[in-house]
Amino acid sequence: MKLFSIVLLLFCFLVYINCNIDEPFSIWSHVESELIVKEKNWFKTFEKVNVEENLSFIIALKLRNEELIPLHLMKVSDPKSSEYGKHYSEDKLEELFSPLEEDFNVVYDWVNEYNPIEIKSTSLNTFIKVTMKVKDVQKMFINSDFRVFKHENGRRVIRNINLVKIPTEIESRIDTFFNIFELPYIKPDSYFSEEYKLQKFKEYLIQNDMEDPGFTFYATAGDSAINVVVFGDDVRGNIDQVEISLSQLNGATINVTKDFTEEQASALFNSLANFVNTTIQVRAHNRTSNTWGDYYNYLSEIQPNPWFTPESMKKLYYIPMNEYGTATNNSQAVVEFDFQFYSPDDLSQFTQLMGLPDLNVTVYGKNNPHIPGGESTLDIEWISFSNIDTTFWYSDGFLTDWIVEITNTTNPPLVNSISYGSPEFLNLPKTTTRLNNEFAMLGLRGVSIISTSGDIGSSDGTRVCKKDVPDFPSSSPYTTSLGATNFARNSNTPLCVQPGHYSVNDIPIYCDGQSEVPCSAETGAGFTTGGGFSNRFPIPEYQLSFVQDYLNNAPLPPSGFFNASGRGFNDVAAAGSNILIIQNGKLGDTGGTSASGPIFAAIAGLLNDVRLNNGKSPLGFLNPFLYQTAAEYPDAYNTVSGGNNRCKELSSNGLAVCCDDGFSAVPNYWNPLVGLGTPNYSVLKTAVQNLV
Repeated sequence: MKLFSIVLLLFCFLVYINCNIDEPFSIWSHVESELIVKEKNWFKTFEKVNVEENLSFIIALKLRNEELIPLHLMKVSDPKSSEYGKHYSEDKLEELFSPLEEDFNVVYDWVNEYNPIEIKSTSLNTFIKVTMKVKDVQKMFINSDFRVFKHENGRRVIRNINLVKIPTEIESRIDTFFNIFELPYIKPDSYFSEEYKLQKFKEYLIQNDMEDPGFTFYATAGDSAINVVVFGDDVRGNIDQVEISLSQLNGATINVTKDFTEEQASALFNSLANFVNTTIQVRAHNRTSNTWGDYYNYLSEIQPNPWFTPESMKKLYYIPMNEYGTATNNSQAVVEFDFQFYSPDDLSQFTQLMGLPDLNVTVYGKNNPHIPGGESTLDIEWISFSNIDTTFWYSDGFLTDWIVEITNTTNPPLVNSISYGSPEFLNLPKTTTRLNNEFAMLGLRGVSIISTSGDIGSSDGTRVCKKDVPDFPSSSPYTTSLGATNFARNSNTPLCVQPGHYSVNDIPIYCDGQSEVPCSAETGAGFTTGGGFSNRFPIPEYQLSFVQDYLNNAPLPPSGFFNASGRGFNDVAAAGSNILIIQNGKLGDTGGTSASGPIFAAIAGLLNDVRLNNGKSPLGFLNPFLYQTAAEYPDAYNTVSGGNNRCKELSSNGLAVCCDDGFSAVPNYWNPLVGLGTPNYSVLKTAVQNLV
């Protein structure tokens, strides 16, 4: 023991650490594995860490009475509670849950020993934000090994990779650290590389004993039109022409022959009936043999659908055309990360083109209007239809940084739309637990959090197929999780059950789209809505009976595929396909649960407006209200059924990359794809007006 003390003392002297050799230390083992790092698309570089470089991180101190947070939240969020809507002030939260003063002082003094460049505490002393040189952080964390990591998109960060030692006295007062041990999850433009998609198509050809056609193609559908683009994959360059053929259920066929200039050709087909599946075939002409090859089919369903506008959305969800937010104390926000900025000019052009009032926007953080991102553009433009004062909230980090920022804000936006998430297992358990507590405390302040469940089905963007991969923060019981739908023809009307079967003067009848189906890559949406069950958080009481009904009555994947006792998500859904936006001054279309999130957030904002204009509190944590309303007002949600979320996204020639298992959307029950359904605003508004 004496020899150990001498060695430790010498070590402390050599690295300039102020050590007390009698002070007990604890191992901080919450470090990401190499598998997680790889799954997040980061790689460890050979770059030497500059120890003079600044490193910023956050210390989350232990909360008092954290086990009571859910109980307090339900008091103010359950419409049947006598305390409903009586949200807590910051002072009351501090009184109940803020860290012990002794804990804060001990941790603060510990950090101060290591020459911090900056050290700040948040309003409730729940977090300490620190900036110091890497060499000093190394002294704080004994045995630390800081390395430079780079993401495939070029972003660079410094993180520790070792188990470290910290004083036991400190460890017992801390929940976790942010931005020291955990790499941020960055939402990829595409979850699977083009090489991976092409590989899947090649595997399909082999499995079906088909020759490689030497080309790939994709199709996009809009209002009464389909565009088909063909790309060359023929190393010999033998293809000089392609023939593109389209046919619909009434037997009408259109054939177009195109020159294959520079190994690319495209054809736009107009005047096709909406909501009707279309068969697309392509074949190639070989210049050497002067012969036509076999036809190759587009391998997923595709059907023309009308473009989705705020006007059509309001009609679909029973929102009066002139319904806008008017309460001066109402507010909403879109939350953005990873250089996703917006252009005020694009937003102004969008609101004018869509017949909406100008939106008042305040920027939190930073914004570069010269490089608007697709995600952020979609978010800000589609939350605008409520015309509620909006914060464009940009955070340089990820969820952990945003939560520190918003909880340190005196008057946070009442509704926050977050179109970002990550597979639940890619987050350290201590991180998700702390974020859950912070989400719940925001709910106690009357704040709503809308999250989206992703666009890659139940696999959540991973290559995992044997297990459901829940998405976080959608899997949190304290966020409202959104699935995505797209238009479909009204299958409830007998005339519409067989499109094109009936005719007048030999002109086939095709019905308008009056219903919705869950978005799925294999049924024409181009992506698949997320949804599933948490592996970390149990079923909350507010949805227990709904989830149990689904588990008892729906066709389910094998029992080992998912956690049947976990929090079920999604909670509700909204449109997410054929969504129009303006980006860089150009009109385009997009989709995903990233669209359904801001749409529902704006609807939640309008419902808040009803209460605020009557001198009442905002809705706050929405889920207890949403589920109780479903039980008491049967028409509060539009039924969305059919399909499943076993698929991921499309690869070459419309081949949907799918797993064997996923979850099904069954009628008359909550289900993981769309939750309770899509909103009927007029009924929800009535339910809000009847609240205390």
